[in-house]
Amino acid sequence: MRATSHTRVGGRAEVSMRGRVVFSVDAAVDLQDDVGVTALSYASENGHEGVVRVLLGAGAKVDSIDTHRRTALTHASTMGHLSATRVLLEAKAALDLKDNTGTAALMAAGRDGHASAIRVLLEAGVTNNISPGPRSYGG
Repeated sequence: MRATSHTRVGGRAEVSMRGRVVFSVDAAVDLQDDVGVTALSYASENGHEGVVRVLLGAGAKVDSIDTHRRTALTHASTMGHLSATRVLLEAKAALDLKDNTGTAALMAAGRDGHASAIRVLLEAGVTNNISPGPRSYGG
């Protein structure tokens, strides 16, 4: 088993294994693309737990929203990525933020059939986002 840690030193994110820094980066971790998506949201959507930890350790805003008002938690839950979802919850991600369609993480996980993500979110205390807002189909 590997002993890995993720720390923040000033504006620098570091990943260490067995006490030795193996990866270090200076970056503006909350930069957004043309639709407002951050590296944290992309990493969460793709289930890259280690990258999520590094970005949070470097100071990424856990509840940054994109132009659709989606957060990293919504992205992780929508795709059913439990490890990324858990890391975001450990970092105190807001449980009830809703996107432009009125959908929060729990609803997104349910819509896309991710029972395990629903369980993790309910265990974390999701209570206020079980009634959907306006629905959007397509586009």
